[in-house]
Amino acid sequence: MARPLRIEYPGAWYHVMNRVAGRSLVLRETWCETLFTELLADIRERFGIQCHAWCLMGNHYHLLLHTPQANLGRAMRHFNGLFTQRHNRHSRRDGPLFRGRYRAIVVEADAYLLALSRYIHRNPIEAGLVKRLETYRASSYPAYLKRQQAPAWLETGMVLGMMGGGARRQRYRQYVEQTGADEVSTFYASSRPGIILGSEAFREKLLRGRKANREQPQSRRSRRVVGTEEILQAVSAVFDVSIHELCYTPRGRGQ
Repeated sequence: MARPLRIEYPGAWYHVMNRVAGRSLVLRETWCETLFTELLADIRERFGIQCHAWCLMGNHYHLLLHTPQANLGRAMRHFNGLFTQRHNRHSRRDGPLFRGRYRAIVVEADAYLLALSRYIHRNPIEAGLVKRLETYRASSYPAYLKRQQAPAWLETGMVLGMMGGGARRQRYRQYVEQTGADEVSTFYASSRPGIILGSEAFREKLLRGRKANREQPQSRRSRRVVGTEEILQAVSAVFDVSIHELCYTPRGRGQ
């Protein structure tokens, strides 16, 4: 089966999801939430990835991400790889944790960002896990309401700014907790929702750009030079050792 289409460009917005293999409920423990949020902070520091909403469920996760650089693939390989490695080590298991590659849907931010944040934050109540959304701690929703302190890596200003001025958090809560389907939930209710959440003009623009890039001769495409720092980061992620340990070999008797 062909791999799903990937669209990356500077400034892109994504709804990123992944599901545990076998749908096992292995992500419910508090330490999973701690590991998950630590790695969100890590990809912000390493790759500049901005997280605007997140929700960790028992067997899958949702992320609303913004990529100032066209580097979602690199960041998510790092994120999922380290999460699997450290989860397996803690659980004394081995093998793949997730059932496949993450799924990334490109989002037209101006039109759908607010509704998508609602969709992500409503997951626990739609699944029947809680009666009040703010009581579900493995989500960015309590931070949006100031029920929890927002970590430095979590961006809430963009979404809240779409509520206009004055009492934005209160109005955002009313918006998220109102019942009824909207265009975004209808999009995801489809059996094959596609890889682009946006208007027809937005979709055509993205696909036209991909076609032009494929038709450009390989010799004319700019080739990115991989620097030493990027190589060190990749090796650090794969072998779970610090860059300091890679660069500085201890000296002395017996070494």
